[in-house]
Amino acid sequence: MKTAELQELFNNFLTEAVNDKASLIALKTAVVKAKHYELAGKLRAIERDRFPESEEVKQAKEKADGIDVLLRMIGLNVPLDTCWLLNETFSQYFKKKGKFSLEDASHLIAKQKRLFNEESTNH
Repeated sequence: MKTAELQELFNNFLTEAVNDKASLIALKTAVVKAKHYELAGKLRAIERDRFPESEEVKQAKEKADGIDVLLRMIGLNVPLDTCWLLNETFSQYFKKKGKFSLEDASHLIAKQKRLFNEESTNH
């Protein structure tokens, strides 16, 4: 395959990827794995511009950041989505005075996946 053909295919892919969040994230992840951090940063900027976070997601990440700092202070390195899940689980557990059900857990896990649907937002 000629370089020009490959370039055209890549350009077509890139044009499509910037309109599809999952494709854009997959491309960004591949670029990071290839250690092309400047390009990854530019793809992240496109992602933020094309797919801005909702207020709900921003608030969830703020809560997760607080728990993340707390856990790091005691030597635990936990992904942000898990920090959020821990916070919400304990919050509901104490709010319900220990009457936390599998249904409650299921709802929290579904919400976690919805809020942190990206590349499993580590750090």
